[in-house]
Amino acid sequence: MANANFCDIIKNLFVELGYESKDYSYVDKGDTILENSFFARDLFRKNYYLVFFLSNDNKIEDIIKNQAKYFFLLKEFFGEDPDIDKNTSLLICIESSNENNKLSLNIEEDAYYFKKYVLTYSKEQLTSFITEYNSLIEEKGIKNVLEEIVNNVQLFEVFKLDPDINSVYKLITNIFIKIPILKVPMNEEKTVYSLSEVIETSLKNKELLNLKEKLDYLRENKIEDDTLLESLIELYKEEEVD
Repeated sequence: MANANFCDIIKNLFVELGYESKDYSYVDKGDTILENSFFARDLFRKNYYLVFFLSNDNKIEDIIKNQAKYFFLLKEFFGEDPDIDKNTSLLICIESSNENNKLSLNIEEDAYYFKKYVLTYSKEQLTSFITEYNSLIEEKGIKNVLEEIVNNVQLFEVFKLDPDINSVYKLITNIFIKIPILKVPMNEEKTVYSLSEVIETSLKNKELLNLKEKLDYLRENKIEDDTLLESLIELYKEEEVD
């Protein structure tokens, strides 16, 4: 595991989750986007993932343009189960130092062929994760280590102060979010925290919390439609002045 790359980690994680992993790159060896890609399937639960790995986000839109081809190649080579049609998710893993949230959202909102998840990670996060947790992974497996990290109260408190920090904890939380079959284990000793708390901290750090509170006021007081737009414009002007 010391020399593992992100593909190895994700592939081994799916195996530990009970999925059978099949190479997908051979379905079109001339397509460089498919390098290291694999198809993971849980035949018992009728659940499937097509997983791609990109070294940057330059080709992510090409995946969307070619998704019909990838879908029908999937059907051609692995389509013995009719549930593949409606139960296959596309997971796109991208190595990048900067998260392009707008691009990721646009991809994930695309409703054609697959349900889509974009998992961005940095080289620094990956290196830190492997360096710090290699021996523990060898002992307990990736799934158990991820669960221990996401349940670590101290790591969460640091992350809560700055959700945008390029940390191992942020990487692990992204993995849990983008691979929803991976469930956060319940820990009775852990202080329960909410996603809204993290969002609020992030907004505060970006000096957007004041605007959120004003928008909440408009929503809670049920401002009429004919004055809502005017109110939003005034809010925008106030923020520009501030």
